Amino acid sequence: MIEFERQTREPAVVLAADGTLTDQRLIEALHQRRDDGELLKLAIPSCFVNPNSTQYVNETWPATVERYYSRPTTPELIDEKATGLPAFVVHNLDAGTEAHRTIMGEGQSELTRDKQVIVKIEEAACWYRIVDEFAYRRIREHCSLFVDLFLDTLVRELALGGAQPNLICPILAERSEEYSKYGQLFLDERFLWNVAKHVAVPAGYEQLHLFTKIFGIYLMERVERSLIFELLTGQHVSTRK
Repeated sequence: MIEFERQTREPAVVLAADGTLTDQRLIEALHQRRDDGELLKLAIPSCFVNPNSTQYVNETWPATVERYYSRPTTPELIDEKATGLPAFVVHNLDAGTEAHRTIMGEGQSELTRDKQVIVKIEEAACWYRIVDEFAYRRIREHCSLFVDLFLDTLVRELALGGAQPNLICPILAERSEEYSKYGQLFLDERFLWNVAKHVAVPAGYEQLHLFTKIFGIYLMERVERSLIFELLTGQHVSTRK
């Protein structure tokens, strides 16, 4: 980073009121010059999750998924998909905070940093269960490998984003056991109700029915944007059976 700044005479990372931006030239330099450059390239946006980086991830995600259409499933491809999906997920762990803004109104009190972290981890636990279910139903022979890689990368991405491992691991373990009893996730109202309950607790909501309804809408929007069916199967949506 120091060498980059010396050559460009510009800061590699800029802190701003609306988020943090990393110079794209730094990302490309790390990617090209280091053996672990690909890992660093994926990790940097997770360290600085902000509206700009989230917009970029969401805008480029469909093209990323499209690269896997009609490609044969190999262990290498499973690894690539399973370590790429968490990058999308961590940039979309905001269904709870959006529900909070909808209920409270724009300009009202935001969740504290500590509460936001808990909400994100709770949502991540929900995503883990969703990914596990999709993988089991769509790529059953590769399910264990995909889910294990996804979880490892998800935990790392959450930690890079500032969540403490002593918070991440217990919550993911407890929710994994709790949510495992739900099979048809989006047909079982108990699943979404319990997810919403855990997300709502840090925000102090007592009107759980209202929060669950709004949170569920936002969560489903993000699941649909993840194109998880297409990513796992390598099939365009029009080819679904």
